[in-house]
Order: sequence, then C-alpha cells, then structure tokens
Amino acid sequence: MIAAKSGYIAEFVTGYLQREVRMELKVANGIDSGLRDPFVRGIAVGRLAKVDGGYLKPADNLTEAQYIVAQSDDTVRNEPRDYNYTERYSTLPNLIVKNSEEVKTVALYKLVNKDDVKLIKISEPVEIVSSDAQFLLTGVNNFKVVGVAPYVSVPTVPGNVAGNYLRFKFVNADITTAALFNAALTGVDNSAIVYKRVNAIDENTENKSTIATEIGNNGGIEVEVNVTGSKELTFEIMWEANKFTKYTLDLSELAMAPQA
Repeated sequence: MIAAKSGYIAEFVTGYLQREVRMELKVANGIDSGLRDPFVRGIAVGRLAKVDGGYLKPADNLTEAQYIVAQSDDTVRNEPRDYNYTERYSTLPNLIVKNSEEVKTVALYKLVNKDDVKLIKISEPVEIVSSDAQFLLTGVNNFKVVGVAPYVSVPTVPGNVAGNYLRFKFVNADITTAALFNAALTGVDNSAIVYKRVNAIDENTENKSTIATEIGNNGGIEVEVNVTGSKELTFEIMWEANKFTKYTLDLSELAMAPQA
C-alpha cells in the first residue's frame, strides 16, 4: 500500500549502500494525497526528494535527487513534536510526509550511488490543474473533485450551452510541449483522436481532439466541460502511440453554483 498514485517511485537495486538518515526540515511542494485524508498533501514514501533552503521537496528527476523518502509522518517519532496521535493510532495511515511550515523529523535514504537506483512507473505523471476546484488523486488515475463549479452563461467552446462548467488542464510532467507529444505519438496519423470524453451512452464528439491541436505552450490538455447534474466524468488520453489511459473524475462532492 503506497500513497503515490501517479508518476514514479524509486527503489534500490541491491541497497548495498543504503542508509537511512533523519533530518529536521520543513516540507513543501508535495502533491501526493494522504490515503486516510485526501485533503492532506505531501510527499509519498518512495518518492525522489531533495533538500532546498531548509525544505524537503520532491525532486523532478534522478539527476537532481538527493534522497528517497523512507518513512511517512505516521511512523517517525524522534521528537515530541513528531507525535501525531490521529495518525499513530489510525488503522489507515496517510503514508506521506505532509507539507509543513513547521520543522519536523523526516526519514530519508541518502542516494550514495545513483546507479543502484531504479525508477518504477506507477502511471503517467499526470496532475489536473484548475482554478475552479481541487482535483484530489485518490487512486491510480482516479480523482475526487471538490469545490464549486461556476455557472457559465457564455461558454468558451462553440456549441456548448449555458450551465455549470469546470475548466482544467491535464498536465503530464513527461510531455509538456506539442513537440514532445507528437514525438511520443510517432507513427500515429495526425488526424487520429488522441483525447476524448466518454459517457455511459457514447463518446462525446464535442470534446474529441487530434494530435496537432493538443498540447501547446500551455503545457497541458485544456478542458472545458459542462458538469451540470453530473456525478462522474471519464476521459481517455493517448499519451503514447495506440494506448489510451482512462481518467475518472468523481464529482459526487462538487457543488453547483446557482445561475446568477
């Protein structure tokens, strides 16, 4: 059981130089959701990490990484301030090092020989970015959406009718430009559908897109979708040639703003 639900975690191949160290640090920029409380964000056990200005932060790649996160807040008990009784006695741990502006003890494996480290891909390193609501990663490619969907009288996409809308972007850390996207889909015809929204009845043709129009300088696939009365949305994206990845959005706790 791990809290990391997308992207990569790291393991040692042999671990012959493996050594856990304890450090007193603040924690920032973690995007992993806690298993028990998805509203809590931090850095999952197994993630690559670095120390920057007194903060433990996720590392973008093995080159800049200095450590692998060894333990979560649930199990580290060095100082009195490290004791969190809710986590200590819960049957479901969060399994993350929570983002914190307070210094706390963190347990890390120091990377002595990076040739002894292997990366394990859980799924495409995708997050959903929006100013309308929060998209909390609750499982592999499963998100819970919380917040309020604004009422939009004049949608941006031609043909869309007035209603409650969400505007967001699928951002893949590995594919941030149109050039990288096209390279990943080498051999796929430029007229091929690489992104689509599906529902229980059929594929929604209004939201289909092709390679050439997908990812530009914005670094993600932009979506504007009417969610009036919806409890779940499903999207499929072809991040690599001829292979669709499905994303499910749980809207059961999303509130709908009234018409102004």
